[in-house]
This record gives sequence, structure tokens and C-alpha cells, in this order.
Amino acid sequence: MEVRDRIDVILADARLDENASEKTEAIEALIDECGWEAIRDCMLDVLRDDRLAEHWQTVANVFWGAVLDRRELPADELIAWLYHRFDPDGQADDDQVWSIASELRGVGYLSDYDALQDPAVVKHLQMIRGRGEPSAAAAHGDTARNPVETQGGSEPRPLEARDLPQGDIGTCSWDVTDSDDLLTVSNGGRTVHWGPRKPSYRGGIYPPAWVPVKTLLLLHSGSFSVDFVVDEMANAQIGIGFLLAFEGGLLDWGFFGYLGAGAFAWAYDPSTGDVVTRTESIQGGLPTFPDGRTGVVTLELELPRAEAGLARFRVQGQHSSPISLPAGAVIVPAACLLKESQRVTLDTPIRVA
Repeated sequence: MEVRDRIDVILADARLDENASEKTEAIEALIDECGWEAIRDCMLDVLRDDRLAEHWQTVANVFWGAVLDRRELPADELIAWLYHRFDPDGQADDDQVWSIASELRGVGYLSDYDALQDPAVVKHLQMIRGRGEPSAAAAHGDTARNPVETQGGSEPRPLEARDLPQGDIGTCSWDVTDSDDLLTVSNGGRTVHWGPRKPSYRGGIYPPAWVPVKTLLLLHSGSFSVDFVVDEMANAQIGIGFLLAFEGGLLDWGFFGYLGAGAFAWAYDPSTGDVVTRTESIQGGLPTFPDGRTGVVTLELELPRAEAGLARFRVQGQHSSPISLPAGAVIVPAACLLKESQRVTLDTPIRVA
């Protein structure tokens, strides 16, 4: 039986008294056998699940034990989730949550530390609170969503080149329809800029942790080279890349809603030299922008109309490893801005074949 299955059995066991910590102790008893990392990841999964509120206290108990045992924990994310679940406004004075946070931060119990003002924690809170409310955090508008179930309950299929007319690759322009209260386009739609806060901003938190933005391009049935000219990176992270198009206009921005979070989205971060998908770096050590401000990221695509394709990034003459794409893939170039003042210009795709 898998670790998560065993934990689910414990959580569902009505014979164990949750208030008397019997479920906590039963879960902790699995650590020696299964390893702390597996238990920790399962506990985080339960804490993230909106449907499992009745078990969140048990999760908090397990994490409190882990803090006392000095076990490895993702401090920023854990503090954010605990406050989100137990003290979202900082008014509940939840003793256990505060104890965990103060221990993880290495401050005294009577310190003035405020988790809800801690930038590292706030960043995770913005991700969490943006999951189902895109306009209230970083994932802005309907474009920042996962592929959802269709009417019959089945997953939508990726859009295929055969679904589109040969030669119809959309428009070389940024699409800020769902983030026009944050972003401004100029230069005939080619340049997108995150400028000063607009009076029309609809979000609940400013600045958001990031702002995803797609283009109106639908590249398919050929080989293309697309230059993203980063006019201003502002010495911060930025995501340059693409998403796989799905039928119905759906895009998989992923759980957190930024480029490189989804399973069908890839981003190059010229601040770190990493290629990212599913929130993980799949290749590092690639070139960065020396001045932290300007440079060019080129996306090279080989997209046969009916066969498997490839994508790779090129920066300063160095290529990333190729990324395999499904047969007949349709690609949407995109970006993710992570700091006010960032600006990116999209050059016309060059069809190389």
C-alpha cells in the first residue's frame, strides 16, 4: 500500500480520536518505515486540499512534532498554508500556528514577527489565494487556469495542427485582455509593459507575485524562430516561453498560475539560467543576462503537421536541451512578469521551414 493510501486509512479511521492526537501518533509512527520526506509531502497535500478541512488540525500536529524534532520543512510555504487555513487575517492568535512559525523563523515566542508581513510568506499566500481567484492574486483572468473538464467529464485534448488552416498562425501580438488593469501593450501590440499601478487594478493584493501573459500566436505546421527581446528585467526573475494549446482556447498555466508551473508549459528564466516546467528546473547552468536587465531569449520550434515536434531555447548562442512535443502540436508563446517595470518585446516569428 502506498504511503498516501496508508495515511488516508488513518485519517478515515473513526476509532482513532483526532482530538486526542491518536491520528497524529499513528501517522508519526510511519516515519521510521516510510521516511520523513514521504510523510511530509503527504501532509502538505492534505493541507492543500480544500475538501479535507476536518484533518488539517492533525496535519498541523504532525508538523509541530516535526519542528520540535528539527526535521526538514519548506518553511515559507508551510507557514503560508498554516496561516491560510487557521489564521488568514492574523486575528485568530492560533497558538500552534504561531509556535510553528516562530520556531521556523528562529524568533522568540514573544517577538514582534508578523508572518503576514513576511515577503517570503506573502509570496506563497498570493499563490495560494490565487488558485481559485485569479484576479485577487497573481494568476490574472481566465487565461490563468488549468485545462478543465469538458461537458462529458473528460479532459480536453491538445489542439492539433490539423484543426487549423495551413499557414494560419494567429497574430504577433501580446494578449492582455485578462490583465489590462496591470499591463500595457504598445508598439503595435508587440511590447508588453508592467508599469506603475493603474487606478483600475482589480486585485486584492498589490503587487501580485507575477502576471502571466500570452500572445495571440498559434504556431504549427513548420519550423519557427521567435525572439523575445527583454527590454527591462529589473534585476528580477522573469519567465519567457510557451504553452501547449488545448481545444477551446484552454491553456495549462498550472496550479500556481505562472508560466512554467503547468505540465504543458515551459519557461526560460534569464535571471537564473534555468528551464522550468511543473515548477521544477529541468535544465540549469544556461546563460543569464549579465546586466540583469536586458537581453534576448530565442524560442526555436520544429512543429511537423502530423509528427512529434521539438522546442528549445537559445540565449547568447547557447541552446537548451530539446523539449519533446506531441505530434501536430500547436504552440502559444507567452511570458510571465514578476516585477513592476519589466518590459518584453515580441519579434515577428521567422519561419525557417
